Amino acid sequence: MATTPSLKNIIISAGKSADVPIIIDFNYYRGDLLKRSEGLFGAGDSVTFYAGVDGGSLIYLWDFGDGTTSDSKYPVKIWALPGTYTISLYLENEFGNAFLEKIGYITITRSYPTLRATIIDWGQPHDPLPIYPSLRNIFILWGNTLEPPTAGIYTQKTKYVVNKEIQFVSYSTGNPDTYEWDFGDGNISTEKNPIHIYSLEGIYTISLYVENSYGNNTETKVDYLTIIVVSDNPLFMFSGV
Repeated sequence: MATTPSLKNIIISAGKSADVPIIIDFNYYRGDLLKRSEGLFGAGDSVTFYAGVDGGSLIYLWDFGDGTTSDSKYPVKIWALPGTYTISLYLENEFGNAFLEKIGYITITRSYPTLRATIIDWGQPHDPLPIYPSLRNIFILWGNTLEPPTAGIYTQKTKYVVNKEIQFVSYSTGNPDTYEWDFGDGNISTEKNPIHIYSLEGIYTISLYVENSYGNNTETKVDYLTIIVVSDNPLFMFSGV
């Protein structure tokens, strides 16, 4: 929870008392339907401020505690960095001015996970994904845009026959902008979700390197894929690959 703000409501100067600016209070609302804890937001969230004031035609000056200001009546603010910020509003007209400050009013945390979905058509209805079997063709990925990535490797199976297309899926978190797959057979790919074909039987180690502005990570699955040759003789053929 954010720190309970202390409030200061100071009328700095006054002329005709009936026309002096008065700040009753100010507050904020979010630009989406997600309800967060009081005063607690993720970096990148859009926050709109509004004020209950009196005093006719007014000049507004908002200070968001990070070196930025706004002269809008209803400013929209996005913080890029985590921290706890003091918000203030200064009002002025020809008869005087007023000032309200809320100390520690807004706390910005790391970005909240963003739901993303990668649609993969496996083409085999009898082989559901290991999560949410009723959503066979939907692979749910969670990402976070303000932290180093964590690499994640997924394939539908771990045993295939030679010369068969294999769909590789990255379920890496952290919204990487660089991908480098190593398929263990001397081939690589920089695609996010590449397709690869093995021409020789064997057991292969797969690795995925991912990177974003905040760091990098590698996942390696040793002896992950087994590639086999299936005999043309029906007596030796079997299912499952």
